[in-house]
Formats: sequence, C-alpha cells, structure tokens
Amino acid sequence: MNLDIISKPTLVVDEARCRSNIAFMAEKARRLGLTLRPHFKTHQSHAIGEWFRDEGITRITVSSVEMALYFNRKKWKDTTLAIPVNPREAAIFFALNRMVSLNLVVTDPVSLDPILPFLTEHIPGVFIKVDCGYGRAGLKAEDTGAIVKVAQALTLIPKVAFKGILTHDGHAYYARTQQEIEDIRTSTNLKLANVKAALEEAGFPAFVSAGDTPTCSRSDNWYGVDEIRPGNFVFYDVQQWVAGNCAPGQLATAVYCPVISVTPGEGKALLYGGSIHFSKDSAIEDGKIIYGAGFPVLEDEAPWPEKSGDIPFRLTGLSQEHGVITGSPEAIGQLKPGHLVAVHPAHSCLTMRQFNRFFTLDGSEEQTMNS
Repeated sequence: MNLDIISKPTLVVDEARCRSNIAFMAEKARRLGLTLRPHFKTHQSHAIGEWFRDEGITRITVSSVEMALYFNRKKWKDTTLAIPVNPREAAIFFALNRMVSLNLVVTDPVSLDPILPFLTEHIPGVFIKVDCGYGRAGLKAEDTGAIVKVAQALTLIPKVAFKGILTHDGHAYYARTQQEIEDIRTSTNLKLANVKAALEEAGFPAFVSAGDTPTCSRSDNWYGVDEIRPGNFVFYDVQQWVAGNCAPGQLATAVYCPVISVTPGEGKALLYGGSIHFSKDSAIEDGKIIYGAGFPVLEDEAPWPEKSGDIPFRLTGLSQEHGVITGSPEAIGQLKPGHLVAVHPAHSCLTMRQFNRFFTLDGSEEQTMNS
C-alpha cells in the first residue's frame, strides 16, 4: 500500500496471512470431522467473509442481532447467535427470522417468550448454554437435571426446536502450556459427554457446539464435539502470540501509527494511536502489561516480520489518542517524527471494532460493519 496516504492510525490487514489462518482452521476441522462455524465478531467485514467462503465455509457465528443482519446482506443464511437471547430485542427478530436460518442460545426458556410472536417464518434451533468451567454464563455442566428440564421445556414451545448444547471455554485464554490446553479439552469433553448422555437418556438427541481460538488452534482432542466456533484465529493477536497459540508470522492485522515524538535515551517514542484505536485490552509478556507489539514500516508493501526478534517495540502505555512504545535505545533511535510503526494489537477483535475500514497490504480499501 502507499504509505503516503497514512496520516493517522490506520488498520491494515495482511490478506495472505488471513487466508492462511482460515485455511489452517478449515483443514483442521475437515481432518477431525468437525463442522467449522467461525465466529465473525473478530473481522466484522463482508470482504473477509468472502475469504471464508473461498474455503467452503457456509455457517457462521455472531455475537449480536445487528451482526446477523449485517452478514445476511451477503447471504450468510445459517447463523448462530452465540449469546443468550436478549428479550428487549424481541421486535428485531421479525426481520431476522424472515431472512436467516437462525440458532439461538438460552439458559432459561422464559427469555424466548417476548420473541415468539415475531418468529413467523423459520423455526430457529435453540441451544442450551452450558458452563464447562469459564464461569461467565450457562447452566453448570454438572447439573444435568436442570439442563434436561430446560430441554423438556423447549420441546413444548411450538415455534422453536431444541438443537443441543453450546459452550465456550473462555478460560482457555489464560492457558499457557500445551498440557493446560489439553486438560481443558479433556475436562470439557467429559462434561459435555455426560450432559449429552443425560439428554439422550431423557429422549433429547443433542448436537454439541464448542470451541475457542486457543484450544481450536492447539488441540486435536474433540471427542464427542460436533462443531467448533473459533473466531480470533482469523487475525490472531498479541494475546494469542504470548500465550503460545500462534507464531508471529500468523499475526494478520496491525495498526499503522505515526510517530510524533522520540526519546532515544529513554528508549521510548510517542505514537498517534491510543486506547480509542486499540482498546485497553492487554497481554502479559514476561510479567509486564503490554497493549501491542510493533515494528517500523519503512517501505510500501514491505512484508511483515516472521520472527519475534524482528518485532522490537512494545506498546506499554495508552492514553485516549496516543500510545507509548518502548524498546532498546538503538531501535528507538532509528525512529523519527513522521515515521510509521505497525502495532499488532493485544486483542484484535476489539481493535477491529474501533475502525470502520481497513486496508490490505496491496492497498485495497474495505469497509467494516461499523461503516
């Protein structure tokens, strides 16, 4: 891309890396006999959605009703809204139900009551949210009696169809070793198998949906799972990198930030690029909080570094519009006001949400859901 057009923080996506990440996960799902239903909340983009289509993906996951409607514009028809139903959004389900083959998530069937009058076309599938250890939401996997009761209640509601159980192992984002990843997978598999057995004994066959980027990236242990729903893997980010879930060469997005002040003797520089661009999500590297990791951008369309040693800067401070990068005095000393630093964000999902467009390395400009 032409670096001369960049005057403020600009989101850039490496299409080749993105496509490679998608191909990696799609091939893994095929090899393991799993359905891949990627979470589109990470990229929030019609253009990147088409890159998934190129790998044969036809089913998606979203995190809001608005996101489901946005992707429906490009004919994504098989969609799971992977959060418990919000009864206050009932009216919008009229449009959504007419256009999309939808799966919903509940912990209590009562939450469906306000939306039932608006389900006039398709009969949505309904998953029961099960908590296998994350602790954010869902019926405890150990409480199979309560889960069976919810399944029984769902079968009595004429406008929906019980589909199965759904979980998200968000605690896997705190795992660091391969053993920790495998322990989470084994524990979740056992819990889900127990829930499924209880449901089937009660006469309710259950489809099992699970998955998150850390475990989907690193484990082949998916016994009893039918579908995986990772999302962050399309870009990965510094959180995933420092956790060992990806290599530097898989980081597929960066914010190009102008350098506006340099203090070589203190090993730091100030960037135009702050919390309104990156969010304040962070990663922990060697016991220190960082908000991103960066490298100088000196040439149009220059390839991004593949090795950790070639990413010399850490984003260690954020204010609203500005950020502080630190590095060795020698590395910082090569920067001058007006130079650009590409910063891989700590959390790519939230960074993507801050922008309404992005550029690819070849200079193509694409819009996002926020446009």
